[in-house]
Amino acid sequence: MDTMLEIYHADNGDYPTSQQGLQALITEPSTPPVPGNWQGPYMKNRRQPPLDPWGNEYVYVSPGQQNPDTFDLYSYGADGRSGGSGKDEDVVPWEE
Repeated sequence: MDTMLEIYHADNGDYPTSQQGLQALITEPSTPPVPGNWQGPYMKNRRQPPLDPWGNEYVYVSPGQQNPDTFDLYSYGADGRSGGSGKDEDVVPWEE
């Protein structure tokens, strides 16, 4: 999804907001700031963004807390909740 977010950014000069979420890659956002040059859908043949390997929604935050110039995109793990250990541990790319 990182690549699709980068293409969205190249077209619109910004990433979707946290409120607009990953759905902005599928349908043009109507909540401010409305993109001025939306060229989507950036995810073809989808009605909703893909789910993580455990069937939960990915966490998308923009601007990111870890990546304030871009976005944070991660999974809460098998339990779908923040924190945890083992299979329930959050899957965050900045800790790999």
